[in-house]
Amino acid sequence: FEYAMVGAEIGKYCGATALTFNMHNSSMAWSRFMFDMPNLTPQEKAAFAPLRERQLRRAIAEKAIYSQPISEGGQNWTSKPNQTQCRKVDGGWKINGFKKFASLAGYCDYYTIVCTEVFEGREPR
Repeated sequence: FEYAMVGAEIGKYCGATALTFNMHNSSMAWSRFMFDMPNLTPQEKAAFAPLRERQLRRAIAEKAIYSQPISEGGQNWTSKPNQTQCRKVDGGWKINGFKKFASLAGYCDYYTIVCTEVFEGREPR
């Protein structure tokens, strides 16, 4: 409740700033939510932990601002995996998909891309 009230109060004066506040904080909250997901194996949690720590460290030590492109036009991301997919490749990741909107695009320090990792022979979960 308090979080929504802070955003509403900021929005009274500047809607763009309120949206910026929400998108940055949503990126931080997703890291917490994803880390605490009950279907993560101990190995997946161990692999995710340093990535989460790096994100939080950047936000605090560097005062980094994050954007979170999540919108996929016409998609209901609450009932099925995101349609934007990522696949581990030599040297990094290949991301394939379409994001309809991203607050802070071009102005943030980092993007937290919400996507579904693809594994050969396994259905996305």
